[in-house]
Amino acid sequence: MTSPATGASGADALPDYAPVPRTALGPALNDQGYHVGRVERNLHADHTGASSLFEGNVVRIGHQETRRLLVRDDDPTRPPPTETFTDHRTLDLGGEPIELAWHGANHAPDNILIHLPDHDTLLLIDIVNPGWAPASLSNLTEDIPGYLQA
Repeated sequence: MTSPATGASGADALPDYAPVPRTALGPALNDQGYHVGRVERNLHADHTGASSLFEGNVVRIGHQETRRLLVRDDDPTRPPPTETFTDHRTLDLGGEPIELAWHGANHAPDNILIHLPDHDTLLLIDIVNPGWAPASLSNLTEDIPGYLQA
């Protein structure tokens, strides 16, 4: 008998393993590949929505366009940034740098890159999502050339 995984036969074949438990698979996904659940407790609107949970004595940092849009919208659950930047800003939180950068409009006019170099992590919201082909569907992007450049 030959193992399809290795091409080995007999005693060299891969052993059988127990099936993955259902609880290890996470919640059920809808037809588009997302888990859809009720938003409740301390989970609020997309992106800056939880900012209102903090009292007025916190510093909110964001891109200047984010401030303009949030001031315009006047939504009490999404207070605007108290400090803004134009292109780049580096924060130091507990000795760890967090680099904020705006390289032009992409998904939205104010979408920024958040880089945590000590963690080899780059965060760019709403550019690539599970089940989406970025260049094909573009995730409701306002600036397609900027989206592709990002």
